[in-house]
Amino acid sequence: MPDAARHEPITIRVSHTRPPVMSTIRVLIADDHPLVRVGLRRALADDGRFAVVGEAGDGRQAVVLAERLAPDLCVFDVRMPGVDGIEAMTDVVRARPEARVVLLSAFDDDVVIGTARSKGAVGYLTKDTERDLLCDALARAAAGEAVFAGPDGDRPMQTHPSDTSIG
Repeated sequence: MPDAARHEPITIRVSHTRPPVMSTIRVLIADDHPLVRVGLRRALADDGRFAVVGEAGDGRQAVVLAERLAPDLCVFDVRMPGVDGIEAMTDVVRARPEARVVLLSAFDDDVVIGTARSKGAVGYLTKDTERDLLCDALARAAAGEAVFAGPDGDRPMQTHPSDTSIG
């Protein structure tokens, strides 16, 4: 026991500071339906990881805003009048190769999903995706993960219509 008497007690210091918070994900939304833009903006704001820095009602306006605002993530509706979401995404990715664009659609379409992938989308999600799953997928897309739902996608999530779905 003489050896045990020589050991001094160990002091453990616990930090009471909060862990570093990941920076807010700056998002640009483009959809020709104002109600969908409002719902998406609210869902992202409620989540807390996102800040919507701009909204566009068509693809042409989305391209201009993406170049001006340099968001971390663009969420574009596939079908918009004039310049559609895929064409807008192509222009944004050409101008800003680091841009991350997720296409959002009411339709699960193999051809559109394949086109989106080939032209630079980091994701394709349907509008019936539950809010929490959508926000998680968008955060993962902003971090560089591919988030494709649908028959030709990676299926990182299940989509279920519910009272918390978007648009």
